[in-house]
Amino acid sequence: MLEENSSGQPRLPLKDVLVELQEKIVNLNGNPNLNLYRIVSNNPIRLSSWIDFAYSIRRDCTTSRQL
Repeated sequence: MLEENSSGQPRLPLKDVLVELQEKIVNLNGNPNLNLYRIVSNNPIRLSSWIDFAYSIRRDCTTSRQL
């Protein structure tokens, strides 16, 4: 849940994810409409880096799931 300020609005605006980043997320079988992506879209460079980081952990991890 988003933390809200005294006016009831989220502290950071929910921005639309850039089309090229939406395509990147969809190509990784993700959902670009999540609020996480919309908040981080306030900084598109950081969002692109976050996508690379998060999906590398999801897809390239070799650690056993039992840990």
